[in-house]
Amino acid sequence: MITVAVALVTFFWPQLDTKIALILTLAGSAVSLTLSSRLELGEIKQSLAGLGLEPQRAAQIQQWAKSDRFVLTRYNELRKEMDDLASGIYQLRTIDSVFEDDVRSIDEMTANEVLRSTCPISTVSAEKARGQIADARYRASVKAHLAAAQRGVKVTRVYLFRDEGMFRDEVLLNHLKDLNKRIAVMVLLHDEAPQHEDFDYLIFGTRRVSVGVVGGVTGTVQSAIVYSDRQIVNDYIERYRRLTGLSVPFAEAVRRVESRPS
Repeated sequence: MITVAVALVTFFWPQLDTKIALILTLAGSAVSLTLSSRLELGEIKQSLAGLGLEPQRAAQIQQWAKSDRFVLTRYNELRKEMDDLASGIYQLRTIDSVFEDDVRSIDEMTANEVLRSTCPISTVSAEKARGQIADARYRASVKAHLAAAQRGVKVTRVYLFRDEGMFRDEVLLNHLKDLNKRIAVMVLLHDEAPQHEDFDYLIFGTRRVSVGVVGGVTGTVQSAIVYSDRQIVNDYIERYRRLTGLSVPFAEAVRRVESRPS
């Protein structure tokens, strides 16, 4: 508002020296920034009071915020995370944290709960796909799936392949053949039934769903968002129902490819 006022004065007072007008504009901008910072600090002070922090800690945060604007940015990020947690949402920002959270969540499941699991196989190349199933983090996740099945958890895992050629890879086939002996493995070929919605997600009973964000050079999950809201979980259970309707059991998928020429 101050800068706009200076601009109007300059416009209606043509005789005003250009240098003076520039100085007034800069001064107005500086005052605006100062007021903006004070407003942000005032909001932080009010928010800190609402959080019930110890007075000493609240004062320290305010002091740092005065000299380092990153404190303001980080503070807002933390507030956003707190708001998300209050809504039953949290983010997993690295692939390591995704696998760790998956294993933890699977380990918490008990007999008669249902684990609805998906796994998009890398679409880049057969070599990348083999590396994916050889990864120690993937192996730990599969181990948790199998242990859950032994505890009486009903486990289904849908694998998405780019096409039949990728599915025919001997290493991948042998891996799924071994898995299929202990859990229900389903197969979906993307070129036969293209998916236009989130595919990489695990639903842990009716308690929460972890939705993976697929990307990077491998075409596999890189991060995830976890939702505990019952309506969102139910929505993903319905998605999974549709997904399994498009998929076929592993044995049937093998019969189909064997009946066709390579």
